[in-house]
Order: sequence, then C-alpha cells, then structure tokens
Amino acid sequence: MDDVSSWLDDLGLADYQQNFMDNKINGKMLFEIANSDLEMLVGIFNPLHQRMFMHSLEQLRRPITLWDYNSEHDGYPLFIICAMAESPRLALTRSEERRVGKECRSRWSP
Repeated sequence: MDDVSSWLDDLGLADYQQNFMDNKINGKMLFEIANSDLEMLVGIFNPLHQRMFMHSLEQLRRPITLWDYNSEHDGYPLFIICAMAESPRLALTRSEERRVGKECRSRWSP
C-alpha cells in the first residue's frame, strides 16, 4: 500500500491516500479499479482528478518492453538495461531477446 500512496503523491492526489488505505487497495487491487469505482470506492469526485487518475492508471497497465523502457529512459546506461533483460518481470519477444543479447555482448565481451 506504500507504493500506491507514493504513486498518488507523485500524481498530486495525496488527499486520497487515506481512502486507499482504508479500503486496503494495494498494487494488485489498483489495476482492478474502473472509472465507475472512483467515487464510491475511493471518494474521487472531482472530474479532473478522475481523468488524471485513470490516465495514469492506464499508463501503469500498459505493458512495457525493454525497448520502450530504453526509449523512455535514455539517460540510463545500457548495462542496466542488459541486467534487466534477465529479470522475470520483463516480457521480451524472441527478437528483443536476440537484440538485447547481441547489444550486450558487443559492448561487454572481452
């Protein structure tokens, strides 16, 4: 629930943190929230706050590939990206796996 609270704070919606904690909404449950739940479940009545919340939630729901991450975080060194390729949390296609492997080997092979 701390992650959800931090995320709400980052969005500028910290006023709703207690509502999320009272309803025990953690990261998994967050993904199940629909627009129709905002007023009754977590007390977000302001239409602008609702839109901002749902837009940000959709961004979280969007699957991210290694190459999406790399393009969004251009300043991160490639070795971090290569280390992330081994993470079970990332979903890589076969072509992405080959591309990552080739790129990492070309930069760090002895």
